[in-house]
Amino acid sequence: MRSFDMTNVIMDQEATDTVAHRTQADMKSSVHTHYQLEPVIKELAILKPTWQFRAHTVTRDSFDEKEMTVRYAAVEFRVYEDNEYLGTIKRDYALRGYKICVVNERITSKRERGGGYTTEDPKKAISRV
Repeated sequence: MRSFDMTNVIMDQEATDTVAHRTQADMKSSVHTHYQLEPVIKELAILKPTWQFRAHTVTRDSFDEKEMTVRYAAVEFRVYEDNEYLGTIKRDYALRGYKICVVNERITSKRERGGGYTTEDPKKAISRV
């Protein structure tokens, strides 16, 4: 089961508009969670069923000429509970590579520099949410 197969993982209007705008009329499109974020979003969606994970930013991932399908990867999720914003889980560039970045009020209030906690380890990212 992929994260977008779960009922609490959806695309917000901005991501939907981006996919519609970037995909030509004669092509199909599909969206998946970026491989770095997939284990984090999937695990949290199971652990926190009342939270809603809204894909906010997508990037073009690949194009299948045979199927005429453009694939997009969701690289930023905004997390809500009862329409209250809890934080963001995203893929961010840090220290010579892309990593998982968790941003919420608890983390931001403790840091002097930077806005979030960055790691390559999905388990560490989940523990900081």
